[in-house]
Amino acid sequence: MLPSYKNIFSRLTISSYGLLFTFLMPFLYGIEDSYSMYHLHNPLLLKISLAILGIGLWLHKNDRWTIPAIALVCVGIFDVSYPMTHNISAFLFFLSSSYIIFTDERISRLGYYSLLIYPLLLIPQQGLFWFEFFQTIIISIYHILYAIKILKLKIIRKSNE
Repeated sequence: MLPSYKNIFSRLTISSYGLLFTFLMPFLYGIEDSYSMYHLHNPLLLKISLAILGIGLWLHKNDRWTIPAIALVCVGIFDVSYPMTHNISAFLFFLSSSYIIFTDERISRLGYYSLLIYPLLLIPQQGLFWFEFFQTIIISIYHILYAIKILKLKIIRKSNE
């Protein structure tokens, strides 16, 4: 059974917010060493944004996105004041998201792009920022494309009824 139109549009909205968030934070506060450092500028905005995005992942009603959803919410809850929990949660979020996207045969090209970005982690100073920037774009685009595919399928099924 396909999700409701409300669910599909919620996914599109939250995924689009993921893109907006990716560009908005560096625009407002400049480029930092990582997105976690935006906690120093506006902790409430960062926490709310990560909670919204984590809940958005949960909306998929797909068990594969449970770990990334929980990990992303934990990244927001356990900010840079809790470095071990924060870093493990961020690592789990990005790695599990990359794995899910890479193994999804419907949108496999994005999985390869995701893997190609991992060497950015080897760049000192702002390599982590650029890794997070591009990964967040890929993850958001993946969810937007996925929601559009579901929407098209729902429209086709409805027109065939």
